[in-house]
Amino acid sequence: MTLSLPRRAAWLAAAILCAHASDAGQVWADVGDGRLRSDVELLADAGVINLPVSDWPIPVADLDRVLSGVDADKLKSPALRHAYDRVRSAVGVTTEDSIHFSGAGLAAGRPGLLRDYDTPARDDGNVSANLAMYGDRWAMELQVQGVFSPEDKQPVRLDGSNITWRFGNWLFSANTLDKWWGPGWASSLILSNNARPMPALVLERATSAPFDVPVLRWLGPWRFIIYFAAGEAHRPDVKNPLFFGNRLSLRPFRFLEIALSRTAQWCGENVGPPALQGPPRICNFQMFKNLLIGNYTTQYAGYSEKPGHAEAGYEARFNSPWQWLPLAGYVQNIGNDEINRLPARLMKQYGLESWLTLKNGDVVRGFAEYADATCGAGRDPPEFNCAYVNSVFFAGYRYRGLNIGDTADADSILRTVGLRWDRFTGEEWQVKVQSAHFNRGNSFNGETIYNPVSGQGSSLYDSAQVAYRRPLFGGNLFVQLGYERQTPPQAIPDGHAFGYLSWSTVL
Repeated sequence: MTLSLPRRAAWLAAAILCAHASDAGQVWADVGDGRLRSDVELLADAGVINLPVSDWPIPVADLDRVLSGVDADKLKSPALRHAYDRVRSAVGVTTEDSIHFSGAGLAAGRPGLLRDYDTPARDDGNVSANLAMYGDRWAMELQVQGVFSPEDKQPVRLDGSNITWRFGNWLFSANTLDKWWGPGWASSLILSNNARPMPALVLERATSAPFDVPVLRWLGPWRFIIYFAAGEAHRPDVKNPLFFGNRLSLRPFRFLEIALSRTAQWCGENVGPPALQGPPRICNFQMFKNLLIGNYTTQYAGYSEKPGHAEAGYEARFNSPWQWLPLAGYVQNIGNDEINRLPARLMKQYGLESWLTLKNGDVVRGFAEYADATCGAGRDPPEFNCAYVNSVFFAGYRYRGLNIGDTADADSILRTVGLRWDRFTGEEWQVKVQSAHFNRGNSFNGETIYNPVSGQGSSLYDSAQVAYRRPLFGGNLFVQLGYERQTPPQAIPDGHAFGYLSWSTVL
């Protein structure tokens, strides 16, 4: 059975109308605010608050829960006090029950080739207006964007919008929010903000409060997320696919966070070349069951019997248990499809970050990150032309042309060093240097031509950028300047300046 786009839209609407919920206010601490994320990590690593910090957006209810247990007067460090105040201000609960103007933004410039956690730009510019309304049982936050010269030909977007209900300790949301699963700052191998957000139905815990059961209490705070999303119609392989994701993250100790994640493209309608189409796609409960239990590669060889294409894996972030040693390390291992129901042919990411708190309340945070988006990363030789594709979804793990996971796309190595200086005055400076080897298999075939950064074969990439943010006119001004080059030129020339200017406010 193939679900048409109108039928899927009707199903989404019916699910929304049937939802039941209890109190909800401002709902999400969104992806894209690097300073907020840095503040949350600073407080968590110092033991001031205790919650998972590697999957965003984080429900405001969870931040409010942990901040409510903090006596700010007992925070001796000026940096911790400033971080606490900024997070508390960012998650202030709104209860206005009539639709109202809640913010606006304006941006213009030329974005760089690669996105990271808090890169604001996707296109040459946009204007946006935010509307919101909050009730006793639900919240609606609508962001309308007008985009200049959109690459995907969609000049009007609702990215960043949500309608959310809370029932008990669960949030049910229909949204188009960016998602970031992983401890990395430069990218995530499984789910990042590189591609635009898909319209999705999401169910997750409103707070990560630990189990109130002695046997399970040792797991610590935990968050669980499950969601279904709708892919686009204009893919060259499978039209209107569905997207499924689920994630469990735990913080059993103050110095350790671990997470398990799975995503999958499935369902849809074949639209590829006749030689590659095979039998019609099957979209029923049995296929979803196979998707859930991991029947992908060895158990089902037939084209029509493959549930789709999956990514799955695990990650961990370790921070120093000693306050005098501000250091954290992280690792993310993500498999492409599965063998014997376990992630296989792992892609790998490693990172190290450290921070320095100054007497005046400033925070300086630096990180170094290495990501290898190649099947069997670290092996000699690695397995090229395998990551993010399979025989069904041969156009790749992409939405509207961009990779859903790693910003450098398949068969790439990406090295990043970054430094941010968060001033107690509200100003922020960032410096970042990157080097990459794209499409290392040097392939130019029916799969790699869909690679948006290096579709004509192997290439090298280098970039350097500086960014500045400060409060201005009741909002935030952001300025980014950089230089990048790709050899041989493909997505960009061999020598390319980029920059961006944006201003936004949230009321």
